[in-house]
Amino acid sequence: MRILATTFSFFVLTALSIDPAAAQSTKPAHALAMHGTAKYGPDFKHLDYVNPNAPKGGDIRLSAIGTYDNFNPYTLKGVPVPAMCLSP
Repeated sequence: MRILATTFSFFVLTALSIDPAAAQSTKPAHALAMHGTAKYGPDFKHLDYVNPNAPKGGDIRLSAIGTYDNFNPYTLKGVPVPAMCLSP
């Protein structure tokens, strides 16, 4: 019974502590920033480190010998993906 009363009082105090005026004062934004304002405006075309004139296309070929049946490299069951077995 004490647990039920404690839980009920927690929810009542939480509901009373919510400020409806604060919820009404928020405005939509195009980005979030941890400190200050966002680095990029709402009309940015590409990130600073991206080259928009980079050549497009090409091929990438990755090879691995063997097979796998598990994407989790930390389990003891199954055979993990060969590329995940490599350590840096």
